[in-house]
Amino acid sequence: MSEPIIRLTYASRATFKTAQQGVESEVARILLQSRRNNPKHAIGGVLHVADGHFFQCLEGKRTRVNDTFSRIASDPRHQDVQILSLEPVTERMFGQWSMKYSAAEKNLDALLKRYGFESFDPFRFNQDMITEFLQACASNKDPMANVGDNQPVAANDSPRPWWKRLLKRG
Repeated sequence: MSEPIIRLTYASRATFKTAQQGVESEVARILLQSRRNNPKHAIGGVLHVADGHFFQCLEGKRTRVNDTFSRIASDPRHQDVQILSLEPVTERMFGQWSMKYSAAEKNLDALLKRYGFESFDPFRFNQDMITEFLQACASNKDPMANVGDNQPVAANDSPRPWWKRLLKRG
């Protein structure tokens, strides 16, 4: 019998100042590292960062997700790490992504407002909101889709892609 697939969703607070617009260099580093390491362990998921909070979903075999989550919980870029939900699943929501990045978009803002949130605070999410937020993230475009995932990076005026310049600044 094969090991079950689980979906673990957690929230944490960033120990660094998060960008109000665009992608902060630490977040870009996390995405690059996740997209390099997660395929080796058949882990996928989504990451959303806003208002100083991380919201992340990890999907994969239980032992691999647990190992990955343990590393995240001890990562100095995170504090107050709290599991929001943990459930067995028969189908992955983010199977095509080693780590999708979900930026702030109108559908996420509308969802937060519908639940009475003035700012992003995933520690206050109930199970229905977690599910709806994950579905909204799944439908969002990933503005960082070409970072670290073997897809071609769009050409620009610099000899290095924009995200590599961003990483060098941090």
